[in-house]
Amino acid sequence: PGGLVTLEEMERRHIEQVLSSVDGNRQQAARILGIDRTTLYRKMQRLATFDSKRNIKSKESKH
Repeated sequence: PGGLVTLEEMERRHIEQVLSSVDGNRQQAARILGIDRTTLYRKMQRLATFDSKRNIKSKESKH
């Protein structure tokens, strides 16, 4: 069906949207998503949210 995406794609998009709304702060994003920060990291790796094309920078890496 046109316009429908997989649950995995929806999850990736939602994580990216939350990260964007908190300027890449992964700790804050994890809190908003209701998951542990390490779980967020694993999801980002699995969903390829953090890749060279998107390169979402976190405030954590700016220190």
